[in-house]
Amino acid sequence: MISNCTINHSYDKVAVWNEIYRILKAGGRFVVSDIYSTEKVPDEFRNDPVAVAECWAGAVTREEYLLQLEKAGFEKIKIIEESEPYAKGKIKVSSWTVTGKKPGCKGSCRN
Repeated sequence: MISNCTINHSYDKVAVWNEIYRILKAGGRFVVSDIYSTEKVPDEFRNDPVAVAECWAGAVTREEYLLQLEKAGFEKIKIIEESEPYAKGKIKVSSWTVTGKKPGCKGSCRN
């Protein structure tokens, strides 16, 4: 599964990651380019058309993002690349590419 800067637009990122986990085969992986924030995005930007168009209004913190991946069940989570934080509104954000795997099947299974 691949995605390029779209998950940050979702209001329910936990549901998105749970669904990605559900549809992947055992041992399947995701690669996502997305944005995270260095702190909570202020409410004034959540529905701001400019912030939404710039793809950062819905960002969560790096820690929250990684926790969502772990809670969904992914393992071997790796950051492939990550930018230095840059200013957006009253906060800073970073772009990154992250990957992870759904655990493989135990015993015999068909792929």
